Amino acid sequence: MTADRRRLARTVAASTGLVTALGPALGYETACAVALEAHHTGRPALDLIRERGLLTEAQLRDLTSPASLTGRPAAI
Repeated sequence: MTADRRRLARTVAASTGLVTALGPALGYETACAVALEAHHTGRPALDLIRERGLLTEAQLRDLTSPASLTGRPAAI
């Protein structure tokens, strides 16, 4: 069995739960507002964060990396 990495990436990007990991960088109120809008509109939270310029692409990459989200290095 092999993972469909593109599908997994889309699923993670669309998850409002991902905002939890970004909370320290965004601040509680901003993170909650983004999660709520994502939930109500069905839009990916990461898209909303990008559109609003809340975090740079580099910050998003770092904060949403497997190592950052799990505290463990990514498997190759």
